[in-house]
Amino acid sequence: MLEINKLYCLDSRGHILRPDLIEAESDLAAIRRAEEVMHPFASELWHSGRKVADIKLWQGRAMDEPK
Repeated sequence: MLEINKLYCLDSRGHILRPDLIEAESDLAAIRRAEEVMHPFASELWHSGRKVADIKLWQGRAMDEPK
């Protein structure tokens, strides 16, 4: 069953630029999909009020930190 997650893309000051919806079967699958979203800065992945991961950029590639 797919679950809806929100990926909050952040600006350089950590403010939310926009939320994107990510549908995935698990937290890990949601993280992998979030890493594919093009964003200029870091982002946060949330599911039902629970922070799943910080998605950070490192040398042009996203690096996840599951919580």
